[in-house]
Amino acid sequence: MAGSANDGEGFNIKNNSKFQGAVYAVSDYRSENNATVYGPVIADEIEINNHVHHEVAIGALLPGMPASYTQVPTLVNIEGSYSG
Repeated sequence: MAGSANDGEGFNIKNNSKFQGAVYAVSDYRSENNATVYGPVIADEIEINNHVHHEVAIGALLPGMPASYTQVPTLVNIEGSYSG
């Protein structure tokens, strides 16, 4: 768990770093520059840049993780935010 409602960015992993575990960012999540994350990510907004690898699909909850909803969240690209 990282960040607060006042933070613009709650969790940032970058520069060939590796992290294994679940990420719950109270605000936003950023992953960039060849970072690798092995686990689910939950955040208000997710920014991914420069060859990032996620072992578990973003937004996917693992079996046994608590949830207060029955509908699976979906990711929506913000228009103009993707370049490829």
